[in-house]
Amino acid sequence: MTRPTADLAQANGLLARMAAIVEFSNDAIIGVTLDGAITDWNSAAGRIYGYQAAEMIGRHVSMLAPADRTDEVAGMIDRLNRDERVDSYETVRVRKTGELLDVSVMFSPIRNDAGALIGASLIIRDISGRKQAERKLHESEERFRVMADCSPVMIWVSGPDTRCNFFNKPWLEFIGRTLEQEIGHGWSEGVHPEDLQRCADIYLSAFAARKPFRMEYRLKRGDDAYR
Repeated sequence: MTRPTADLAQANGLLARMAAIVEFSNDAIIGVTLDGAITDWNSAAGRIYGYQAAEMIGRHVSMLAPADRTDEVAGMIDRLNRDERVDSYETVRVRKTGELLDVSVMFSPIRNDAGALIGASLIIRDISGRKQAERKLHESEERFRVMADCSPVMIWVSGPDTRCNFFNKPWLEFIGRTLEQEIGHGWSEGVHPEDLQRCADIYLSAFAARKPFRMEYRLKRGDDAYR
């Protein structure tokens, strides 16, 4: 076998492997021209959007965007044509059924052998599951805040690093300070100096052991009186 023939076989093998990676990727991989026409459409794109390749080749990529986001696609293509960097970003796209889909989009330029820009490869990841979980968490946190603010007792919350990240309305009204002043370890400024070390020892040791704790200390009210 001559060397050119061996090089050609090696190149064909590499192309076959690359094609397999694209085809069996879990992310949608879509090739587009500089004017936004779709040239390539892998199986994952079909699963995510609901269209088969035959339905999409030659169509404009903007058809995958909701009506209120077509300008976003036009701007992206314009930046691509100016050879500007297009960072990955999160946005919304629409399935064949009309269902909206949260996605992460990443662009990679496609150049010919001479280095000229001829198109782009879009890698789209379905992040609707994560976004839905984030929305549910946000809704849960909002419900907690409403209940905590309506509670007749003072409530605070901290992370596992011991830094407090929430104080309810009754606490802030009692202490006469803002949330920004209290978060982290700012709340300790209101503890009576004679109680502070004992308070800190109980607090930190309980966190280190991951155990419940109870303690009493004097806390300065907004009018500088300790309670």
